[in-house]
Amino acid sequence: MKHKPEHRFELVRQALADKKAPESGLERNLYDLLVGEEEDAIVSKALDINQHDYKREVMESFLLSGASEKEIEEVLGIIEDVTKAYRHLFFDDTVFEDRLDRIEYANAYTKSDYGAKMKKMAVDYGKDALKIRMSSATSYVSPHKVQNEIRAVAYMLAQRAKTNPVDSYVAREALHWAKLALKAAESVEEEVTSGMEEMSIALDAKDESTNSEKSGLSPDEILH
Repeated sequence: MKHKPEHRFELVRQALADKKAPESGLERNLYDLLVGEEEDAIVSKALDINQHDYKREVMESFLLSGASEKEIEEVLGIIEDVTKAYRHLFFDDTVFEDRLDRIEYANAYTKSDYGAKMKKMAVDYGKDALKIRMSSATSYVSPHKVQNEIRAVAYMLAQRAKTNPVDSYVAREALHWAKLALKAAESVEEEVTSGMEEMSIALDAKDESTNSEKSGLSPDEILH
């Protein structure tokens, strides 16, 4: 990670200290707003989010999770242009080169306890977890995703039975999770891939339309 996510905001603050306004763009709009010369409504809203601890941490956690502007608007009601301005000025998530960068940033975050918890949630559980928390569980999550999460967590926790005494509390809990993993694995009807689904539809249609008794053709002729 070559830069901090807030690197553009730091440049604007340095410009304020030097009393040298940026030439153009959102940086110039923010500079003018901070010196009281001119107010841009979009940048003003982005600055308001940044200046309030809880607003800032929620917004940045969504951006850290990889949520899009549209997804953020659906959950938080923040219009896409404001999120774009915030991303550009205050939290440039393009500085993270990979998932490891995001994990490192979240686990090293110390500006606030709330922010540290939210950002760890963002990298540990992803944007769907943030959507559920911030939308009072009204956000939709695919049932297959939920089932796969249960299976993955259950499998991981069940492994603890291998490294703890069989009569320990940890082993008993691991056994519980192992049973849950088996149940989830048995009860889930796996998603049909689009290719398999198309093949199934095609075969059904072919069977109905080219039945040998109806067509007078042999099975070999039908298949070829």
